[in-house]
Amino acid sequence: MKYYVFILMSLLLVCCYNKPETQEQKVNIIQEFKRTNKLCISIEYKQPINGYTVKVICSPYDCYDKERDTEIWGKALLCFEKDNRCFYIYNDSYSDSLLFYENKTPIKDGMVLYLDYLPKRADEYLSENSPFFFHDIDFDGKEELIINNWREGIRYCNTYDVYKVDESGFRQITDPPFYKISNYATEFDPINQTITLNDPIEAGVYLQHIYKRFLHKEIDSLSNKVDSCYKFELVKTCHKVFS
Repeated sequence: MKYYVFILMSLLLVCCYNKPETQEQKVNIIQEFKRTNKLCISIEYKQPINGYTVKVICSPYDCYDKERDTEIWGKALLCFEKDNRCFYIYNDSYSDSLLFYENKTPIKDGMVLYLDYLPKRADEYLSENSPFFFHDIDFDGKEELIINNWREGIRYCNTYDVYKVDESGFRQITDPPFYKISNYATEFDPINQTITLNDPIEAGVYLQHIYKRFLHKEIDSLSNKVDSCYKFELVKTCHKVFS
């Protein structure tokens, strides 16, 4: 099992960056996912999302106490296709509020669901119910692709994987505060360009980590040119009591 997962992740690394995907690569990625998961269903979204046609292969979990037999929550391979190019992203906790709470179709291997995409609400930074969405959460004026890790966080909240989007594909941001960022009491302040993470310690008491966006300048040792980029730095850690 670990061997097949390693192969799948290696193929994804090849196909998520700036090399055009061949038909053989596409088939290999899908075959490796199906080989490691006995039960697989397909989900196709009816509408393009940010210009991408999105299809999903999902292997629903059966190792938890379900309230409904038709709940869909599991490992998934998401395919984003645009301009005849495909980009694949693996999500080990894929679902949304429609699949988890409202699906009434009995789950069968090989079934195909055609769904309306559930968009992010305008007042949210991190969508609670969408399976994925595009939104600028690092205050640079450009939208990132954000993948919802359904109920993967504390107290059944979600965590999220954040990807930079450019012509070559998607590149995951793994620096804090974005790696597995949670929607549990996370605060976004676009005016001061800060992101505050609130980690619960005990009832009503949280440990706050406040990150702020700064401009960094670095000198290239070879060309002697100055490169500028924005990065988030941890500026404050403190306790906070919520009433």
